[in-house]
Amino acid sequence: MSQPINWALVPLATHFLAKADDSGMYLDTFWRYEPHLQVPVAAWQVLETGEVNLCPPPLVCVMRDRLVSRPAQEWDGEGIPPVGTVCEALATRTQTYRKCEVVAVRDGMAIVVFCDHEELQWAKHFKPLRTAQQRADGGEPEPVQWNGKGLPPVGIECEVKRELDPHWQRVTILVHFLAAKQVAVYVPVEGNKVVAQAIADCFRPILTGRQRDMIAARDIVVRDMLRVIEQSGASDTRADDCLALYDAGFGQKVTV
Repeated sequence: MSQPINWALVPLATHFLAKADDSGMYLDTFWRYEPHLQVPVAAWQVLETGEVNLCPPPLVCVMRDRLVSRPAQEWDGEGIPPVGTVCEALATRTQTYRKCEVVAVRDGMAIVVFCDHEELQWAKHFKPLRTAQQRADGGEPEPVQWNGKGLPPVGIECEVKRELDPHWQRVTILVHFLAAKQVAVYVPVEGNKVVAQAIADCFRPILTGRQRDMIAARDIVVRDMLRVIEQSGASDTRADDCLALYDAGFGQKVTV
C-alpha cells in the first residue's frame, strides 16, 4: 500500500508524482503548475534522506496523467486559510482587501499572490470572497478598477514613466487638477516620497509578470529590427526599411 502524500513538505506544490521505474522518475517529485500555464514552473525532488531538493522543472511533465493534484481544503473564514485557498487578503500598502490565492503558510501568516497584479506579499488578515453587493452592505466600496485609458483614478496604484526617465515607477494617485492639461498628482510607493504630476499618457496599469515577460521579448525583437535597419544603410522611405526587415526574416512564415 502506498504511503500518504506529505503535502506539508512543499507548501507551494500543486501536484505530486510518485517515483516509478517505468517513468524514469527515480525520486518522488512535487510540482507547481500555475492556472494560466500548461507547463510546470517549479519542481522539488524528495531525496532518500527525506530532504527536499528544488530543481529546474522540465518543459513538460511526460507523465502528467499520473500527477496527483493537491486536495482542496475548505476554509471556514477563521484564522489563516490553507494553501490553495482563493480569498481576500488585506494589502499592506493600500489597506484594502483584494482577491488573492494563498501559496504558503508559516508562523501564523500566509504568503499570497494577488490576482490583479500577480504580486507576492505576506498577509495575516483574510476574508472569504465577497460579491460587490456584500462589500456595499458592509460599507466597503468595490475596489477601483482602471483600464489604462485617461487619467488613473484617485487612490489607485499604477505605474508612471516621465519623459527623461527610462524606467516605470510604481505610484499612488493623490488628486487630479487642471494645469495646462488635466494632470494627476502622484507619490512613489517606494523610495523618496516626492510628489510629482503627469498627464494621462505617462501612466499605465501595473503589469503582471507575464505581461512584463511579453514586453521584454518584444523589446528584444524591436532592437533586432533597429539593428537590421541600421546595417542596411540609410533609406529614403519606410518601404526600404520594411524590405530590409523582410529580407532579414522578420514577418516571413516558416513552411515545413
